[in-house]
This record gives sequence, C-alpha cells and structure tokens, in this order.
Amino acid sequence: MVLKLMNRDNKSKWIFEKAYATDTRLMGVVGLRIHWTYGDKKVVDFFHLDYEEFGLDGFDRLVDKEDMEIENKTLSVMGGLGGDMIKLDLESCEKLVSEALLLNDKYLQDLPVDMDELAYYNLDHDISKNDYYKVMKKVTLDISTEIELINYYFMRLVGIDRKGNDLVSDCDFIELENHFMPSTLLRNEVVKKDGYYYVKSLIDDGNKYRLFTSNIWIEDMMVNKVEILDDIPVSTFEAGLMLKKPEYIGVFDVTQGIFSEEIIDKEKVSAMKNFHMNGVLYTEFNKDNSHVRNDIYYLNDDIFCIYFLTDMGQLLLVSFSEKNYDLGKKWMLEESFLEIEIESEFKLDSSLFYDFVNSEYDNFYDFVSCDEDDGR
Repeated sequence: MVLKLMNRDNKSKWIFEKAYATDTRLMGVVGLRIHWTYGDKKVVDFFHLDYEEFGLDGFDRLVDKEDMEIENKTLSVMGGLGGDMIKLDLESCEKLVSEALLLNDKYLQDLPVDMDELAYYNLDHDISKNDYYKVMKKVTLDISTEIELINYYFMRLVGIDRKGNDLVSDCDFIELENHFMPSTLLRNEVVKKDGYYYVKSLIDDGNKYRLFTSNIWIEDMMVNKVEILDDIPVSTFEAGLMLKKPEYIGVFDVTQGIFSEEIIDKEKVSAMKNFHMNGVLYTEFNKDNSHVRNDIYYLNDDIFCIYFLTDMGQLLLVSFSEKNYDLGKKWMLEESFLEIEIESEFKLDSSLFYDFVNSEYDNFYDFVSCDEDDGR
C-alpha cells in the first residue's frame, strides 16, 4: 500500500513513533527502520543507505502489518549487514538519509522511491561537520583492536568514503585518495612491527587488480600516519592465488519430496537472493562482522553459507569454512523439514562454485566432468 502525499501540508498528520539503525557505518552501509502513525494506520519505512557511491539505493514501506512481517522485512533489508540494531531519534535518521541523497546527486544514481513519498521527512538538512560526526558515531560500532581499525580504514580508503574514513583516521585523505578510484578491498594482511604495522592490500578497482603495500602508525585508536611503499598491478591469476581458500560443496537431489524455492524464502529470510540463467542463488551472511578483526581480512569471510537451487533440481550447499558448512548441512539434514538426503560432498583447494553458477550448466556433475576434460 502506498500513501500518496499531495503536498507538504499532510506532514502534520505523520506522528513519529520510533526508529532503529544498524551500527554498520564503517562497512559503508546503514539500514534504517522508521515507525510512524498516519491517522489510524501504522507505517514502517525501510531505508538502505550506501555511503560509497550509491546513496539511497533501497526503500520499502509496510502499512498495518503484523510484527512477524515487520521482523521478516527487517531481516531481508538489514540481516546481511552484520550489525546490531540501535535506537535513533528522527532527526538523526533524517540526517543519515540526507547525507546519502548527496551521493545520489553526485553519482547520478536513480532513487528507489519518488521523493514526494518522503515529504513527511525533513531531508533538507544542511549538516555541519560537527553534527555529521555526532550522527555517524551513533551508527558506528566500538572498535576493539588496532587490526580491526586498520581493516576498516582501508575499506573506507579504497571506497573513496572520505567522511567514513575520518571516523577512523586523522590522515590527509585527499593525498591518499589520488591513488584510488572507488574500489573494493578483497584481502588485507596486517603484520605488527615495532611501533607500526605493515599492510598488504589486494584491491579490485573494477578494471584490474592491484597490490597496495604500506606502513601504518596508530595513536589513540586512530590511524595518524600512512607511508605508501608500493602500488603495483597484479594479474587475475596472481589475485586468484592470493584469494585461494578451501571450498566445501554438498550436492542434494531435491527432485523428490516437498522441497521448493519457497521453503528457502521462508527459512532463510535474511539471505540475499539472486537469479541466474541456471538457478536461484541465496547468500546467507554471518550475524556479525567479526571477520574484520582478523589479521588477514577477506571480503567473503562475511558469508556463512550459500544455497544454489538449479533448474535441474539440484541444491548445492557451499561454504568457505568447514565449521559453517557443517552447520549448514546440519540445518538441511536435521533441523529442517526438507526430508532430503545428501548425494555427494566435495572439498576443493580453490573456488569452482562461482564458475558453475556463471556457466551454462544446470547440473553440477556435468560441469565437473567438463572441467576435468578441460584439464582443470
């Protein structure tokens, strides 16, 4: 249901009730859930805010829905962000959205909602730097280690998220920014030295892979000095070696019994769902972002398990962690009502699964046989 607002006079009919946000600003994204009363109706707005380049890139609204549906929508919108939900006042929420909208304008990103539908919000905030950081601190988790600080620092640096970077650094961002375009930190290795840290950062800038090495100094839990050592391109093969991790795959036959796509939709509400030519992919994320504390950070360490339902009736369970794979298998075999059995299991030294997803095959065994014939 959409509530049409013909003009701003209707703003007085909207009564703010409460709001929650994820404390994930340092991951570059924040999820918002804002509750309103409009006459005799209960309205809940959901925002997905990206502070690197997409701005306000997700919006949804529920009207007069039960608590369970609200919670399921919360999991769907925010469950993959890995943060805790904190309570926020309305003005802070408006400032968060206002800041994200600046990026929509800067990068010419389309909005997911007509701005007339948000007329009851004050999104014309001219935010001072001091006010901005007060708000952003509210949606920033407490950093517990210097390694965690460094990993967040590089995520914000390569993402060209200047304001996010300022939450963890006193360095001159503009000087360092010249080394990057909006990029993704794939791997970050942090080695403690005598009084400083040596860091190797593998970056994907969309066109090529680069290995960026640096020395980092920290004072009062802020990065306060960066010494650039090297910035070199690396081949796809070299990047693959650096990202090489075991891959655990289980194959289930779901052509018989009660299993369906709708069951995963219901049971894995927070999983990200994507459609491919040969099936439907569900990515379930960890409940928190504790992987950022690791001295070797991997981008995909936030993944708990992946479920891929092929058009041929195979269900693949995939994880990059043996512990997570075992937990995912336990759910499928013991704790769910799927009544399915595992056909085969694979432990691979490097990733093959995404090659299958992006192939024309809808049967994993056929794909593996073809792969072996090609000598891989």
